[in-house]
Amino acid sequence: MQGCRPLEQREIEQALTALNGSRTRRRDRCLLLMGIYSGFRISELLSMRVWDVVQYGKVLTRVRVARKHMKGSRKSREVALNVKARKALAEWLPTLFRWRGNLPDTFVFQSMKGGAITRQHAARIMRGLAARFSWPPQIGTHSLRKTFAKGVYEQACKHWRPGRELPIRVAQKSLGHRSSEVTERYIGLDEAAVDSVVLALDFGGGA
Repeated sequence: MQGCRPLEQREIEQALTALNGSRTRRRDRCLLLMGIYSGFRISELLSMRVWDVVQYGKVLTRVRVARKHMKGSRKSREVALNVKARKALAEWLPTLFRWRGNLPDTFVFQSMKGGAITRQHAARIMRGLAARFSWPPQIGTHSLRKTFAKGVYEQACKHWRPGRELPIRVAQKSLGHRSSEVTERYIGLDEAAVDSVVLALDFGGGA
């Protein structure tokens, strides 16, 4: 969704506090955490079935989304699941299994009416949170992926050393973008951000 911005730390904490209690709120909490910790697009998240995330009764450490569920891709994409994403799934799936049965073809983000929740429903979840906490505008489902992108880039900058992959390339690969230019627009990389990385360079020695 063009124009969406990443979520701030305070907003994430507010959302997680709100998404507790009922079965659907626990589902929506898992959706939010999977979004910000995996970087999958909302359509990719909603395509996931139990067999995509669980094997031999355990949540997988890597998850693959089939090409047919990906935007303009010529191949499937596999993502390493952050420990918090795996924990979110481990907490949600027992509730899903009690509700729908432990069936491998069940959608992870099941709707009350059957099948996966729709992208429109996911958008309503985000709009509801934004209205409840009076968040600034430009919040939507794509905010989850942009939160992931910003977080990956900032972590890559923090831990960059000579000889390692450049932060923008790390972010590009984590998002599955074909071009770093797309990633730059995605994370709002501006001249000040570039300057901060350049000024932090230190190869040792004198001067």
